[in-house]
Amino acid sequence: HVYTTTIVDLTKSAPAGSRFANPKDKGFVAHLDFDGLPIVGSFISQGMELYRSYDPATGRSKSAAHKSQEVAQVDQVRLLGDGGSKPLQRVSIKLKFDRRPIIG
Repeated sequence: HVYTTTIVDLTKSAPAGSRFANPKDKGFVAHLDFDGLPIVGSFISQGMELYRSYDPATGRSKSAAHKSQEVAQVDQVRLLGDGGSKPLQRVSIKLKFDRRPIIG
């Protein structure tokens, strides 16, 4: 297996005030949880959404697609922050790629 980790920081990639969310009225995505983050154990192929964020000021959702041509399984989703009163802005998404060893 090969693992890759993606750090998502909404303070750098989305408008101020955005948060992770998968709103039902904005085209709910089945492989993402209600918080807009991928469900651990789910499989993601090229072009599928890796996460979604929602801007309550404009009512718009934004997502990022999985770019690799290989199918990956979500291994871990870690919440990064101090646990304070601020909304969650950073996460770590660890993906597992199933690669067979090639001898030679």
